[in-house]
Amino acid sequence: MAHSFCVSRSILLSVNVQVLSLVLLPAAILRSTTPPVAFVPTVSANYRYNIVVQIPLMSEIFPIVTPDGQVVGQASRAHCHDGSHLLHPVVHLHVFSPSGELYLQRRAMHKGLLPGYWDTAVGGHVSFGESIEQALAREVAEEIGITDYVPEHVETYRYDSDRESEMVHVFRTTYAGPFVWNDGEVMDGKFWSLDELREAMGKGILTPNLEMELLRFGFI
Repeated sequence: MAHSFCVSRSILLSVNVQVLSLVLLPAAILRSTTPPVAFVPTVSANYRYNIVVQIPLMSEIFPIVTPDGQVVGQASRAHCHDGSHLLHPVVHLHVFSPSGELYLQRRAMHKGLLPGYWDTAVGGHVSFGESIEQALAREVAEEIGITDYVPEHVETYRYDSDRESEMVHVFRTTYAGPFVWNDGEVMDGKFWSLDELREAMGKGILTPNLEMELLRFGFI
């Protein structure tokens, strides 16, 4: 059996199957909204078929929560970010050096929101079925590549923008590095002194949410 894959907004799976083989297709494929399977006979001695299966890529699924954090549903990332204002949880981690400097990451230029801005060391969404602690550990490992840290909960608050509503679980830790950017969403990272942070405020260098948290929690 030969396989070839092409990934874009959907996955195109091409399989050559001999008639002597028994092929069982998952029910999810058979229920696809587009014609999922096309059998194209190939003229050959062993009567093979080319089977083309198109499977739409699944969106990330986020939990929908009440203001007190109770999970009451689920929705796709796209729906949570389309102005629906479905309340969904996220995690932030502020990383301080032993001397009190704050580590920031610079958002990659391919990011759809605020590319090139400096942001919280770690920030990401909680996936459906994850606990806050599990999501924090995953995001920290993905974004800055560390596991041997001790998070301290700072606050949980609601953040509303023009396109979404988040329940933000904020943590802090002290860690000197080194850091490893693992997920391709970070283009740079460094420790900033408090004077450097104050100088950058309001100049389109730091993300608005980061600036708000710096002031809210008295970090600067």
